Amino acid sequence: MEIELFQITYKDASLDVERFDISGQTFFRISFPDKVPPLTILRALNFEGAKFWTSMPEGRYQLAEEIGILVEQYYRSIK
Repeated sequence: MEIELFQITYKDASLDVERFDISGQTFFRISFPDKVPPLTILRALNFEGAKFWTSMPEGRYQLAEEIGILVEQYYRSIK
């Protein structure tokens, strides 16, 4: 399994991000400072075929959306 590491800035904090693939699906694990548990997010499709960011396990949807946008911005910036 190939892992890519990079950093993003969220609310003035630098967060470490690990990108990894499992069974053809790309996941991102985000590490937070302090004692906040890591967040694992991925891109999914809803019933209408629209893409959205979600957390694994589910339950941190709002944070997944906010961090997912920053992950997208990171990839756009390196192209």
